[in-house]
Amino acid sequence: MTPLCSLAQIFEGNYIKPTATGGTPPYTYSLNGISYQTLDTFYNVSPGSYTVYTKDSRGCIKPVTCILYKELSLIQVSVTRNSITVRGVDGVAPYRYTRNNNYQTSNTFTGLKRRTTYTIRVKDNANYVTSLTITTL
Repeated sequence: MTPLCSLAQIFEGNYIKPTATGGTPPYTYSLNGISYQTLDTFYNVSPGSYTVYTKDSRGCIKPVTCILYKELSLIQVSVTRNSITVRGVDGVAPYRYTRNNNYQTSNTFTGLKRRTTYTIRVKDNANYVTSLTITTL
């Protein structure tokens, strides 16, 4: 049996949805290796590292480590007449930045027009994206 981990973030909270191939279905799932459930989803799970145990109908148990990352946020926005600097935090480094869908490693955008509004997006290594609308001075 090969257990896999599917992680997702939904509006109501985070969840882990384990899947399995091989073994003998039906499968049951556990986060502690003791209490198993037939539902293949664990809802409202906080960011962190989890061992998800998958058990088939013959009692074969296979663990898989699933990591649910904290959602990316922005901090330290610096704005001048013709530049914007942002810094991503709480996500998974390294971060990439864009104002036109061409991501770059530099978090500073220069040569911008004065008194113009820009949407800056930050993407972390777990592919979470957050954006912020900023107007230059």
